Amino acid sequence: MSPTPKIRENHCLVQANCLAVPAIAEAWTQVEDLDALHSCLDLVRRRQWPLLPMGSGSNLVLADRIPGLVMHMALSGRQVEERPHDCVRVRVAAGENWHELVSWCVERGYYGIENLALIPGTAGAAPMQNIGAYGVELEECFHSLEAVEIATGETCHFSRAECGFRYRYSRFKDELANRFVITKICLELSRQPAPRADYPSLASCMQAQDLAQTPENVFAAVCQVRRDRIPDPAAIPNVGSFFQNPILDAAPAQAVLARYPQLAHWVLDDGRVKFAAAALIEAQGWKGRLRKGVGVHERHALVLVNPGHESGAAVLAFAREIQQSVQQAYGIDLQIEPRCYPD
Repeated sequence: MSPTPKIRENHCLVQANCLAVPAIAEAWTQVEDLDALHSCLDLVRRRQWPLLPMGSGSNLVLADRIPGLVMHMALSGRQVEERPHDCVRVRVAAGENWHELVSWCVERGYYGIENLALIPGTAGAAPMQNIGAYGVELEECFHSLEAVEIATGETCHFSRAECGFRYRYSRFKDELANRFVITKICLELSRQPAPRADYPSLASCMQAQDLAQTPENVFAAVCQVRRDRIPDPAAIPNVGSFFQNPILDAAPAQAVLARYPQLAHWVLDDGRVKFAAAALIEAQGWKGRLRKGVGVHERHALVLVNPGHESGAAVLAFAREIQQSVQQAYGIDLQIEPRCYPD
């Protein structure tokens, strides 16, 4: 029989989410192994509670009160499997710190995720939104994941294709949301270096220091660029990029560019156009603006900050003002990147 989980009632989550929103969980617990996980799922089913699995709370905007059980995922462990052609599969428990994992892989010569350094969060959260940065997305080196179905306790496996990845998206954000708890991910990395350093800010950093294009140098440069531009959530509460870069089909994109040719943009392989959300926000004067404890960081217009530890509702209200100003100016809708919970 699984042990009875230790539950804390009316638990404050202000230190458990990167925005420092002072949400209160009806119930909270921490799971460090699969037995504890299954005990929690048994409890959730018996009490018919909603369940929120949380890692570091790095991609969440929480409401004032969270119903049901908040389950802190502290599963740990890494396993390495050598594969043919200098490939390596790294299986990682969901609670492992993502940046520490990236650093660990680079040190051992397992390459492919070095551009994803310093992204806050845990391994289990990484596939939820197909994390990406500096020209690389998780799906490019993702093999599979394991998850437990909440309703049945059954362990299920999902291949990369079954996750349905696209830009900042997986099926776990909508049709599979609230149905599974991700317990382990598997990455397919390479011992052969193939550094990617063509992203403008990354390339500029490396050129300024005359760095050779090696995975180790890319990792170091990514860390430097991120530290220069994005505040540490422990110092200034934030969840990194708050808005996605909007992607428009070719025809509406060309209509926008005909009116505003100066807008930063990239033409994708399929003809759609991605616009720089940070540039849109900055052009509307939001960068560095702070009001009633919520604002936009002075060095990066995509980063909303919450130094006043205001509510999730206050953060979202501020974000909606930004969305409205960009929509009115350019006819472009900005999508919020973090998950709002409850929806």
